[in-house]
Amino acid sequence: MDYKKCIPKITLIMGLLLMGLSWVLPYDLLESILAPLRIGGLFTMYICPVIGIIGLVIAIFNKKVWLVIGNLTIFFAFPIMMFVTQLVNIS
Repeated sequence: MDYKKCIPKITLIMGLLLMGLSWVLPYDLLESILAPLRIGGLFTMYICPVIGIIGLVIAIFNKKVWLVIGNLTIFFAFPIMMFVTQLVNIS
């Protein structure tokens, strides 16, 4: 099994899972450890971009367009989540 072909898929799944967990987990879960930063901010501002850029670079080398688009979405998780939150709060 070639690990360079599996890494973009794994990073895409991990990023989607973390984005989903940031919606499901209570926002004050790690408040004692990360006082001003909530769990969603931690996932979408710090962890997802790192995971997304790793998967993006390897997906570009493998020339898999759907993995490039998916990992690019994970890379831009914070602006996407802010946009979705604003859409939900408007209605």
